[in-house]
Amino acid sequence: MNTTENTPAHCHGCHGVDECHQAQNMRADTLPVEGWVRDGDVYCGDCLDHPDDYDCSYCGESDSPTHCGGCGVPIIHELTPEGVEYVREALQDGGGCARELWPEVWAEYDVLPKIPVDSIVIPGRFIDLCSEWYDGQGCMLYAVSSTGGLTLGSIRPEGCETEEKWYLTLWRNLSADMYRARRCAGDDQAYPEGHEDIPALCEFDEWVDEQVDQLEESYGLADWDN
Repeated sequence: MNTTENTPAHCHGCHGVDECHQAQNMRADTLPVEGWVRDGDVYCGDCLDHPDDYDCSYCGESDSPTHCGGCGVPIIHELTPEGVEYVREALQDGGGCARELWPEVWAEYDVLPKIPVDSIVIPGRFIDLCSEWYDGQGCMLYAVSSTGGLTLGSIRPEGCETEEKWYLTLWRNLSADMYRARRCAGDDQAYPEGHEDIPALCEFDEWVDEQVDQLEESYGLADWDN
């Protein structure tokens, strides 16, 4: 019986969840199992009466993820490059019933969609903060306050062969400028009693660093030194 406890959250609004035979095996913690071919379809051992009677086990590479034709459990196999792209595009579009499962089963193939360039939205409260703390027009805080975000410009920085490297560079530069703004606000001589913006600057600085970490992981550029 399918319940909210044993099925993924995205299944709960589906009109067919009550009759679905696969929902319980679409969870992120579902482990892939061996499969056998019967009449052109692939099944797990639990869905075959006598799996040992089938000498045609399922293995090798596939251009798309293979699931048991009965219960939907993922079958152990490898993905071709086309299969990796298939999964990546499916997850980019929402992932369907396997949106929770596939990123776990195929994690070794780096199937998670990359963060799109120019896609990160900076909260309005941080944009307003930038207008108070930028240091010249070359500062990333000025770019944020004047455009309402952080996007690629018309001049590609030296050493940034890809748009992903370019975008990451902008965010790393923003992180550096935020660090300087925090230090300025914390200057005891300039602000003996401490500046009222320090908590907000700290929050924004930490948020920016989180975006940098996520971009580095998504683009595989954690070790890239720009």
